[in-house]
Amino acid sequence: MLVISGCEGVPEPYPRIQDPGNGPSRPIMLFSLLALAAFPLPAQEKALAAEPTPHQRLHEAVSLPTAKARANAAKALARDREISLEEWLAVMQGFGIFPEVESGVQTVHVPLRIDGKEEKTELVLYVPSAYDAEKAWPLLMLLHGSGGDGMGMARNWQAFAEKHGYLLLAPTDPESGKGYAFRERERQAGLAALRWMRLQYHVDENRIHLHGVSRGGHMAWDLGIRFPDLFASLVPAIGGPTWTLAKGRNNLRMVENLHRMPIRDLQGAQDDAHLLRNLRQAFARLKAVGNDQALLFEFPDLGHSFRTDVVLWPDFFDACRRDPWPTKVLYRQARKDQPRAAWVRINRFNKTVDEHFRIEAPPKWASMTDFERAAYIQDLADERTAKLTATRQSDGSFQMSSEGVTRLMLYLPQEWIPEDGALSVQINGDTQKLKVKPSKTILLVDFVERFDRSVLPVAEVSIKI
Repeated sequence: MLVISGCEGVPEPYPRIQDPGNGPSRPIMLFSLLALAAFPLPAQEKALAAEPTPHQRLHEAVSLPTAKARANAAKALARDREISLEEWLAVMQGFGIFPEVESGVQTVHVPLRIDGKEEKTELVLYVPSAYDAEKAWPLLMLLHGSGGDGMGMARNWQAFAEKHGYLLLAPTDPESGKGYAFRERERQAGLAALRWMRLQYHVDENRIHLHGVSRGGHMAWDLGIRFPDLFASLVPAIGGPTWTLAKGRNNLRMVENLHRMPIRDLQGAQDDAHLLRNLRQAFARLKAVGNDQALLFEFPDLGHSFRTDVVLWPDFFDACRRDPWPTKVLYRQARKDQPRAAWVRINRFNKTVDEHFRIEAPPKWASMTDFERAAYIQDLADERTAKLTATRQSDGSFQMSSEGVTRLMLYLPQEWIPEDGALSVQINGDTQKLKVKPSKTILLVDFVERFDRSVLPVAEVSIKI
């Protein structure tokens, strides 16, 4: 049995391995280039003259540092009339240029684009000895607590990863000392680390599992709630969602986004009372929307710590596969710039939706307990949160209901589009008849940002309510 406490650093059992050097010195490299230019070999001439393949061009676009640059590159690729939509789909389904790598624990420092600027970030990785870059591997992403680091998290799961064939990714956040602040920078740092890992290693995008402890547990909930279509499972420990309104921290109002997510939450029952309240409310809400795979394990004798012996982890992770195209999507949102969930995205809200709002205390506020006040504020937040339920009935037919939504987008794969392009969308009792046409631009712009081989939308449909 392993008992793990939060908010403490973990000794490093392995030496830190820095990035390899940059090869020969500048004068030698310059001489080598001049020599090649002066005495080109026939094979080299052919290589220099060869046009890059569509796969190479797509990989170059995906690897660009900013979303704007990636989108511009995608639009340029779409203008190439020599490559059809079907050919691009085939390239995307086999996407990935993955070098052979050494197994074991590695610490690398990589520049990641975070909150509009470049940050050199420490990533601790584990590669099992059986790793073969020719096939896709499951990934366990690990988020550490305050004062901790990626090495401590990776050490806890190294034996599991080696035995059962999992890649490990454990970023170290140098600003983690004060706990999870629910800042956009923290979310972007986590997603940027995951993006880097998926570009360098052959990760199965349908088997990405997210685990976090303490600060990392808060972050695991936050990323899962805001990006519910990225992960196959969540394993938060001694962390949870919150109802605090300051700076958009309230993610409990959107917890139903995890209505399909397998969750195993590990929590000491003598921990902070507010955290326990939020967790119990979150699991009650998930149960109310039909999630019977979300389980909270409370340990009566533990405070800010947890045990790991209550779950058969190989069986749990192996059974969890992300459904890239679910039949039903439940999406709650209050922030305009959030991404889509699976194949729906909310574009515009009505005036009732508000991420930040003033609280007018009722007359009985002074006599209310802290828990009653929290429930009152959460009710206000729920009233100001948009809700969309979308169900695919059959090819070209959708049924939806919404609250607080005035415009939404559908992202459809080729197999969901009838030959005549006709769609029927019933929303809030009204039926809209729409026409849709597959587009290389939509496919490529979406792919360079997500490079998800299982999710390849070729059409974008705007629906006004």
